[in-house]
Amino acid sequence: MMLTIGGNMLKDHGRRAGRQKVVPLDDGVGVEDRSGDPHELMEAGEAEAQLVAGLKVLPHLQREVFLLRAQQGFEYDEIAAALATTAGAARVHYHHAVKRLKELIR
Repeated sequence: MMLTIGGNMLKDHGRRAGRQKVVPLDDGVGVEDRSGDPHELMEAGEAEAQLVAGLKVLPHLQREVFLLRAQQGFEYDEIAAALATTAGAARVHYHHAVKRLKELIR
């Protein structure tokens, strides 16, 4: 059953990848725009560093839900299936993750 769910999620991800742009959050690649004002580049780098640091302090489930939703574009029901939880719980975890990240980044 888990292989079927995983296969379906992979197919859905492939479909979504064609219509969404995914911004990676690892190793400083993706968030920075290398063309433009040096001040803006510095601010983008600082914001990315704060986001990465904030992700490290989030509880595991909140971090996973946030990344699946924000980075991969998964719907709550897909997140729930992937993490063996409910769609409602995934919404709550995402809400708490966003709230905590906002507090940490300010």
